[in-house]
Amino acid sequence: MNQEAQLPIFGLTGSIGSGKSSVAALLEEKGALILDADLISREVVAPGSEGLAQVVGQFGEKILLSDGTLDRKKLGKLVFSNPEKKSELEKILHPLIRQHYLSELARLHKEIAQGLHKQALAIVYVVPLLFESGNKYPEIKKTIVVSAPEQTCLDRVMKRDSCSRDLAKRKLSSQLSMKEKVKRADYVISNSGTKKELQAEVDRLVRTLRQQGEW
Repeated sequence: MNQEAQLPIFGLTGSIGSGKSSVAALLEEKGALILDADLISREVVAPGSEGLAQVVGQFGEKILLSDGTLDRKKLGKLVFSNPEKKSELEKILHPLIRQHYLSELARLHKEIAQGLHKQALAIVYVVPLLFESGNKYPEIKKTIVVSAPEQTCLDRVMKRDSCSRDLAKRKLSSQLSMKEKVKRADYVISNSGTKKELQAEVDRLVRTLRQQGEW
């Protein structure tokens, strides 16, 4: 792709535990620059940040660790057991994440204009709550959903977060169903099999995008 033209931006989403990070890593190997909402969400509540001050103001200092950083596990248990608390947290974080993402996107565009990232073919924004956040994403060209069976997602969440099945279910049910995400997607990548099969899915998607002049 001509670097003088802006790179296409894709939104990569899927249910918790579906394997978005694995897909993002494979797309990066195919020439994508990756922006990750999960990483941004940590940055906006870093010690001394406006975001952390707002979260503490809403939920109290009980959600802090002894070193002053956010106790993400404690906060997660609180909001995933109480939809009202979850909504309060999202009202704080979603605008901050959006603002930070746009700053990062502007940085990438500036670097590209300066001749950096010459091999880049696309920008992929990994955002778990793409459909749920209420944010508008006019810059996103197409959406890619990573799908996986519910049981697979639950097992991955329990292992990754060292949490109970009940909490994993609450986390999963707090999002749109996989069926609804797939329905809204422009492209779907299945992550229900092996790493090799996932690689083949990503290869197939990139081939399709190239044929359409979108990668």
